[in-house]
Amino acid sequence: MDLVSPPFSAPAKRLVLLVADGLRADKFFEPDSEGNFRAPFLRSVIKNQGRWGVSHARPPTESRPGHVAIIAGFYEDPSAVTKEASFLDEWSFDQFQSLLNRSNEDLHLKKLLQQDNLVIFLHLLGCDSNGHAHRPFSSIYLNNVKVVDHIAKRVYNLLESYYKDNRTSYIFTADHGMSDKGSHGDGHPSNTDTPLVAWGAGIKHPKPISRRGHSDHVLRFVDEHLHDTPTPKEWGLNGIERVDVNQADIAPLMSTLLGLPCPVNSVGNLPLGYVDMKEEEEVEAVLANTKQILNQFLCKSQLKRASSLYFKPFKPLAHYSSLLNQIEDLLSARDYKAAMQLSENLRSLALKGLHYFQTYDWLMLMTIITLGYIGWMVFLVLHVLQAYTSLLGDIYRKEEAVRQKYNTGKVMSIIASGAIIILIGLTAKWLDLHADGNKYWLGICKHDMKQSRFPMLFHFQALLVGLSSVMVFLSTSHRTEKQELHAIHQLMNWSLAGFSMVLPLFSNNGLLSRLNSIFLGFAPTFLLLSIGKNLVEHVFLENDVRYLRLSDMVLFNVAFFGTGNFASITCFEISSVYRFITVFSPFLMAALLIFKLFIPFMLVICAFSAITKLLQVQRLGCYFLVILFSDVMTIHFFFLVRNTGCWMEIGNSISHFGIVSAQVVFVLVLFALTNIYTKDIQIRSARASFSKTNVIHKKLESVH
Repeated sequence: MDLVSPPFSAPAKRLVLLVADGLRADKFFEPDSEGNFRAPFLRSVIKNQGRWGVSHARPPTESRPGHVAIIAGFYEDPSAVTKEASFLDEWSFDQFQSLLNRSNEDLHLKKLLQQDNLVIFLHLLGCDSNGHAHRPFSSIYLNNVKVVDHIAKRVYNLLESYYKDNRTSYIFTADHGMSDKGSHGDGHPSNTDTPLVAWGAGIKHPKPISRRGHSDHVLRFVDEHLHDTPTPKEWGLNGIERVDVNQADIAPLMSTLLGLPCPVNSVGNLPLGYVDMKEEEEVEAVLANTKQILNQFLCKSQLKRASSLYFKPFKPLAHYSSLLNQIEDLLSARDYKAAMQLSENLRSLALKGLHYFQTYDWLMLMTIITLGYIGWMVFLVLHVLQAYTSLLGDIYRKEEAVRQKYNTGKVMSIIASGAIIILIGLTAKWLDLHADGNKYWLGICKHDMKQSRFPMLFHFQALLVGLSSVMVFLSTSHRTEKQELHAIHQLMNWSLAGFSMVLPLFSNNGLLSRLNSIFLGFAPTFLLLSIGKNLVEHVFLENDVRYLRLSDMVLFNVAFFGTGNFASITCFEISSVYRFITVFSPFLMAALLIFKLFIPFMLVICAFSAITKLLQVQRLGCYFLVILFSDVMTIHFFFLVRNTGCWMEIGNSISHFGIVSAQVVFVLVLFALTNIYTKDIQIRSARASFSKTNVIHKKLESVH
């Protein structure tokens, strides 16, 4: 694609871009508890020198996508936690100041700094680090806002005294915000709304609010927020015009200020409310912005035409060249108002054309993928019916044993606390020890088996659960008091989590005994990774022999989505990993969070494997049925994938489709891991237990 150079002279020789990573708009503009504003310098700029607004980011609200949107003007495809971090911002300023000081002695460096079209980018990381560690309502985060404002003031004074030509433009913004939980990534306003302040060369001065308001009040931003959103009164800026933009609009704004072509892949619209230019130059700037987006449309159109057997063009732009000629004629006739309107309409059509070609192959792709899944599902059904059934109406082969009426099992959801976990373990232990009174529990518990080599194992596991609860309390207390976690506490947490998961391998191989031991074995790890509001599910097996139902498969698939947006780690509370690590390590934190999510799945698969042993059905056949239902869900979520609207909905639709697509491997891995814990479980039928009980009773009667 060809670059579109603007025909006017550059309003500025250089531009300074300050990006405060993770700075929320509301925390920047609102006053503190004493009524003092946290950013006095930038507020004085808003009132006396430049323009302001809210920059609306598009999720994923992460640093790299935010920087790409700000600097390149397009959106990427949806594809130390206990210490203060404001020193990072001071370090950035110190390095920049050192660079300017060295230029006084280094003539080559000074020549580079004096050249035109210079861009200075300062990335201030303190707010993001403190927001993750201490939340955006903490005094440390709010104090960092003051630090950022002070650095912006020092940068401005430093550059004005260095160049002394009033040809420098300044733009202050943030790549994303920060949620109340100390995370970012989704489309919540606390993550998408960021401050924007621009001043200096080529920037308009403050303007009182127009009574008629914006002319585009019916439009929406990329984060689905309406234009003309009221400015909160506590910001104290109600009398000054606010110009909100999409984050990608900042790129053409910076290009226009420097007199440079817009980035070739930019989809941003030039915000005229910020640039101080003549009317003719404004039209030329918008026309250059329009031509750049139109070039993208033409390039994609040519690529699709070359690779399609039957090409369908975007009809609204079939005569785009005549529209360009009409705009040029209006410019020549000095009818700038009409030329501006036509340029903006053409730009809007070009953006719609880009979207048209981005979704051009959807119908073909959806048809091929759907047919592929349907064919695979038909194969699975035929294979299961042929290998594991004798009649089409049966799911599994029926045994000849006499079936008796059975009692439905109970599914109990309880709060994840150590006391209740121990209570559940005690209940299961009591059933194990008093199974003689119930012939069905006798069969399940395998009560007459050889005594375990470790009779005190249950008590030891219960003790570990209690210790885990104590460690959760101690760790949380230290964090509440903003104290660092002691190394001995970290060592104990790691030891408890690792050692407890090995103990179930040494438990009795009776069904209920082993499942109870597995439950208690994973409980300490789950407790240590909990934040006090997680739910633990304990599944009791049914008291009698019954046939495996299709509903069991459905419940398994439904349970898979019970933890939220599994594909986005940023949706989960990271404070739960602070009991294991006290420095900001994204990969280790993500690994701990993922492992926490795997624990309930492991427990479900262990219980499911026990059911297959109890009913004497093939695990491989059950696996095929799970995959069959996964494919049904995959097709369902495939048709729900979307790329418009709120990004939370977009992200969930994509992650759900990706999860069920990967569930084939996921379930296979779970089956393999749980087999380590359940492979030596021994089961005997309730009939055998009942017969043996009758024999014992007859012997007792004969003695009497």
